[in-house]
Amino acid sequence: MIFTINLPTLRLFDPGIVNNKTYSAANVRSDRQVEPFDKQWPMSKEQSPKPNQSFDFTERERLYEQISHNRFIALLEDKRTTLHEIDLSTNSFGEFLFVTVSQNQNTKHAITFWGLGYHEPRERRITNTWMWFESQRDVSTVRIAKATGLSQIEERRNDVLGWDTHEPPSKRAQLYTMLADLTDEDGALTELDDLSGFLDLDDN
Repeated sequence: MIFTINLPTLRLFDPGIVNNKTYSAANVRSDRQVEPFDKQWPMSKEQSPKPNQSFDFTERERLYEQISHNRFIALLEDKRTTLHEIDLSTNSFGEFLFVTVSQNQNTKHAITFWGLGYHEPRERRITNTWMWFESQRDVSTVRIAKATGLSQIEERRNDVLGWDTHEPPSKRAQLYTMLADLTDEDGALTELDDLSGFLDLDDN
């Protein structure tokens, strides 16, 4: 049986909506609010770097594991930050720029940021948000001059901003976005695969 859904009114967390599967509070991060993805956040005092701390992410930045583009640039320009690698590569969501940095010469706790690309499940370009994760790679012997790195990032961002992405998102992309905003990016991919066999996501 295939279900036809109206995405704006779909209530994913009603018991038994699909294949008797219950979407309870356990499926949702109860401490996170749904906020616009890739929003251009303003700088604030809360977001300003604090001296003598490595990667002093705010509570919101740790919760969502993402920071604004402005915050990202400020972090790179921080004198404590060392820029190690910049790569154009792919992950489960598309092709993005990956930037690995450390602070206070602590390369054992390096962070990799990724952004500036086309998010395929969401069907939208990402220009104002950088996601991040703790890097497991040894980057102690690799460094990039900040001026060079900042220039590469600016060039990539200008390129992505020029992409034509005015087509409205498909039903599948809308459903993924709803799931990702309520849970997380990886979990949304799994949930979408589970739901695809029961929901009519055809835009025709």
